[in-house]
Amino acid sequence: NWNNLPTELHLAVARFLPPQDTRALSRTSRSSYNLLVPQIFSDVTISSRTALRSFATHVPARYGAHIRRLSICTKPAEKALVQEVDCTEDLATILATCSYLQSLSLSLAASLDASTIT
Repeated sequence: NWNNLPTELHLAVARFLPPQDTRALSRTSRSSYNLLVPQIFSDVTISSRTALRSFATHVPARYGAHIRRLSICTKPAEKALVQEVDCTEDLATILATCSYLQSLSLSLAASLDASTIT
């Protein structure tokens, strides 16, 4: 039975899973979710302004400590209408929680407010 295996084996198996399978496994039980949160949030890609707002609003701040790599793109698709919306507050909210961030990639549709971001 999976639940009777030691934590070390759960983590060893999860290391070999692709991200979508890790997320699926985390939904099987509360203990699996708690165990896999660090792996799920170690590499975060946010691909739109809406996703950035949603992440900043709904993901608990304590999960930021697990983020090692963060990639954010708020640029619209090539043929989409360009509407510049300031994302400084949401970006600052997320970055303030990322105490172990090793890699940051930003591709933003608009400039950041320097007084807020610094």
